[in-house]
Amino acid sequence: MVATLESHKDHATLLQAMPEVVAAVPNARLWLVGEGSLREALQKECLSLDLNGTVTFLGSRRDVPALLGQCDVFVFSTTEQEGMGTVLIEAMAAGMAVVASDVPACREVLADGRWGRLSVAGNSSSLANELVFSLLNHDKADSDDRRDSLHKYLPARMMAAYLAAVS
Repeated sequence: MVATLESHKDHATLLQAMPEVVAAVPNARLWLVGEGSLREALQKECLSLDLNGTVTFLGSRRDVPALLGQCDVFVFSTTEQEGMGTVLIEAMAAGMAVVASDVPACREVLADGRWGRLSVAGNSSSLANELVFSLLNHDKADSDDRRDSLHKYLPARMMAAYLAAVS
């Protein structure tokens, strides 16, 4: 997961899902990329869930594309406050399988689940189920249709749509 470690994201639900994920997929590992005011609290949550060795806090990184290339699934646990879901667009462009919270921003980017799996927001069991399914079934969501769906997020197209909406 790539996201600021702040309350408008939902790292806590993801961490709570991980014991279930590891029970089903023992070699599963979670990398958290990002910094924020909740880092210490989230690290304490990892300790209380006995996730040492399973979860790694990578901090702010400039090599996110390279990191994505080393992962099997991109997970994005977030809240209704999510504005755009830009990281989902980046993960999709990298050809990754995606699991995300079923909130408006993620639902829009993932075309109501067509381009990735949606889990009930704030529900660790739902998130764990979707992650386990993706990991065990080697979800490969990369397709020409999926890549074509990303064209609407090109900056020039987004700016044209914005200007058309405000004029």
